Amino acid sequence: MASETLPCQVAHLSLNTGSDVAVEAWTPIPLRLWFWIPLVLIMALGAVAFELVLYTNKRTLGWATRGRITTEQGVMHFLYTFPPVAISMGFSALWAWTDIEIRKLQVSHNTLWVWFKAWRNRHCMVTSASILVILTFSFQPLSAALFSVQEVWWTEPDISVAAFLTAAGYASANVLYNIGDPRFTHQGWVIGEFEVPNISNGTVYLNTTAVLTEPRCVSMTLLPNNTGWQNMASFEGCPFTWDVDLAPINLFGVGPIPDSEECSHLTSIPLQYRPILFWFFTYEPQPMSSISMCTPTLSLWNVEATLDLATHSLTDVKAVSPFIPSLLSTQPVSSDLSRLAGNITGYPLNGRAYNGLFFDLTVNASDPYVNSRLAAIQLALPAAVFQAAVSSEEGLTGVVPGGDFVELANRVYGMYLSLLARTVYFLDYSKPITVRVKTIHKRLFLSDLAVHLLAVVMLILSIGGTVLQLAHRHARRRLPLAHPPGTIASALSLAGRGDVMNVLVGTQKRAEMKAVLEGKTFGLGYENGTKTMTLVQERDSVYARKEGKRKRGDSLVTGWVKRSKGS
Repeated sequence: MASETLPCQVAHLSLNTGSDVAVEAWTPIPLRLWFWIPLVLIMALGAVAFELVLYTNKRTLGWATRGRITTEQGVMHFLYTFPPVAISMGFSALWAWTDIEIRKLQVSHNTLWVWFKAWRNRHCMVTSASILVILTFSFQPLSAALFSVQEVWWTEPDISVAAFLTAAGYASANVLYNIGDPRFTHQGWVIGEFEVPNISNGTVYLNTTAVLTEPRCVSMTLLPNNTGWQNMASFEGCPFTWDVDLAPINLFGVGPIPDSEECSHLTSIPLQYRPILFWFFTYEPQPMSSISMCTPTLSLWNVEATLDLATHSLTDVKAVSPFIPSLLSTQPVSSDLSRLAGNITGYPLNGRAYNGLFFDLTVNASDPYVNSRLAAIQLALPAAVFQAAVSSEEGLTGVVPGGDFVELANRVYGMYLSLLARTVYFLDYSKPITVRVKTIHKRLFLSDLAVHLLAVVMLILSIGGTVLQLAHRHARRRLPLAHPPGTIASALSLAGRGDVMNVLVGTQKRAEMKAVLEGKTFGLGYENGTKTMTLVQERDSVYARKEGKRKRGDSLVTGWVKRSKGS
C-alpha cells in the first residue's frame, strides 16, 4: 500500500467492525469547530472589510495624521506600521498551527517543500494545508506595505471671519520692483478685505462680491504734418494737441479729453469720469511720439475668489454672475452687501468710474495742498508708464514706434484703478462671511495593491481552509486516536503491543531494526478482532484484508504506514 501511486482523492479508512467505532477520539485544537470556524470567518470578513476600508480611505482622502507619524523614521512611524504586521503574524501562526496538526500523521519535511512531497504521495489534504500556510507568508510584507503617508490638497471645514475694507496703492513701485498685485486685488478685480485665517500654508476659497475696473486704453491716430514740437492725434473724430519743447530728450504727460464740439460725445460727462490721454515723446534716435486714450469703467460681479495663505495674495478670480443691488433687483436680497452698492450703481456715481487724475475742483481750486497732490498723481502715472517702456525688452525706441505704449498704459493704469477702487468704492463694514480653506496635509493612505492582494489571500485562506477542514473532518471520523501523535503515550498505545513489538523483540540498533522491518508493511487497525486500535502487520490484519479492495489512498494513515515500513 505504501509504495503505490494512488489517485489524489480523500477517503476514510474502512474497518471491518460492523459499525462505527465508539471511541472518544482525540482532536487537535486547530481542527475543532470552535477554533477553525471563527478563523475562516475572520478571514472572509477581513477581506471584505479591507476593501470597504480602502474605499472609505480613498473617498475621505486618507486619514488625518499628527506629529511625527508623518516622518519616515522614529518611534511614531514604527507605531503605525507595526500593528498590521503583528496581527498578520498572529494569523500566520494560527494557520501554521493548523498545518502542523494536519502533518503530524505525515513524514516530516521542510515546510516549504512538504506540499511537493505530499503531492507526490497523493496526500491532498497535507498539500492543501501546506500551500495555505505558504500563502500566509505574504501577510508580513503586505501588512508592512499597507500604509503610506501622502501629501494631499485638503479642504478644511468652513469658517467664519469678519470682513472689513481698507485701501492702499503702489502702481509706480510695481513698475520699478515688480511686486505684483496688492492684497485682495487681481488683474483688475478687487474684493473686500477680510481677516485671513492664521494658517501658514494653504489656499482660501470664497464666494463674494467684487469690483472689476478696466482702463480700456486704445491708440489714437497721429495726424500728419506734425512738426515735432506740436503734435496732434484723433480718436473717433475727437482731436487732441500737445506741445513739447527741445529742452529734455524724453517727455511724457497726461491730459483729459478737451472740451470741444468734436469731442462732445466724450465730454458730456463730468471731468472726474472723463476719458484721459497718456502721451509720450522722444527725440532719440529721432523725434517720435505715441498717445493712448483710456476710458476707465467699473462693474460689480459675484465671483469665486482664491487667495494664497502664504502671500495673502489673490491668485484667481472667476466671475459667476453680474451683481445686482437690492434696490434694482426684483429678486430676494442674497447679501446684506447688496443694499450698500446703491451709491456705486446709483447716485452719485451711476456706475461710472473715477479716472483718478482729474477732478472738478470748484470748491478747493485754490487749495495749494490739493493742487500739489493732484499734480503729483498726474506726474507719477505717466512717469510709471514711461519707466515701464524704458525697462521693457524692446526699450523706449522699440515701444514708441511699435505702439506698445497702449499695453503698458493698460497695465499701469489698470493697477492704479484697482487701488483706487479699494480706497473709494468700498466701505468699512463688519459682516461674517464664509470662506473655505484648502491646505496641503500629510494624511495616511492605504496601498491599493497591498489591500487587494491581502483581500485575495484572505479569501483563498477562508475558502480553502473551510474545504480542508470539512474534508479532514470527514476523513478522520473513523480514525480515533487516544493520544496526540508524537507523544510517548501515543507510541505506547499504538506500537507497545502486537505485531510491532513481536517483530522488534531483541533488536536495539538502528541497523538491526531496519533489517527486521525490511519488506514488511504496517497499518492502523484492530488486531485479532478487538476494538483496540494499534499498528498491525498487513498479513493478518483487517487493514490487510481491506487493502486489496481499496481503490483510493487514505491520506491520514499512509504516513504512518511509511513511517513503519522499512524504518
